Amino acid sequence: MATNLLKIFVFVLLLSFPAKALAANDFGLDFTAGVKQKLLKDLTIGAGFELKTQHKSHELERLAIEPALSYAPLQYLKIDTGYVFIDRYIPAAVTQKGEKQEAYSSPRHRFYASLSAIWPIKNFKLSLRERYQLTHRTEVIINGQDSNGYEAQEIKKAKTTHNLRSRLMGEYNITKIGLTPFFGAELYNDLAASFAVIKVKFFLGADYLLGRQNSLGLFVEHNVEIANKNDADMTILGLTYTYRL
Repeated sequence: MATNLLKIFVFVLLLSFPAKALAANDFGLDFTAGVKQKLLKDLTIGAGFELKTQHKSHELERLAIEPALSYAPLQYLKIDTGYVFIDRYIPAAVTQKGEKQEAYSSPRHRFYASLSAIWPIKNFKLSLRERYQLTHRTEVIINGQDSNGYEAQEIKKAKTTHNLRSRLMGEYNITKIGLTPFFGAELYNDLAASFAVIKVKFFLGADYLLGRQNSLGLFVEHNVEIANKNDADMTILGLTYTYRL
């Protein structure tokens, strides 16, 4: 019975994943490591570190550090909040006017708060998460050359964005072997543009328990850029490790 359910689940995963992910404009790797500690029965504190690559995984895309807090007062309800420091790497480029821009680092500060509704059905669990996200990009100075070859500088002003991320996710727990396949999709909405959808993310993967304190996860996701055409659609292969104190 469990095998048949798993086959059905995997089939649903494949249907939820767009075929264009196989021919994405870009490919990257995502490595995440985290630690969690229960403070109280329903309260958990955690911290994570992320490294992500881009441009066919030849260049660094970002480094991120994230402390977070999670509260689950009910079986069907979960609340999360956290802060993420992101150091994003922007590679060297040549503009349409022939101006050259050197590679630079773009620090960002992100704050978020989430509310998740959870529907458990035996070993299957469906969840809907709504997350408000504020991201502040600091002002940076970009060195380069103008179209005549002279040294030039461009100031990229600070910018703050407000997004609502709506994620629907399903997961099936195979308790006998400690494996939990999952799949889902997430919409990124711009609150400053009347909730316009700016990006869509599709993902599928599985988490595996290595013991009572350790778990390993593998996933693949495809990001479709809708509003920002300067960013290529990207497929990401990710690996996660979590240690529970």
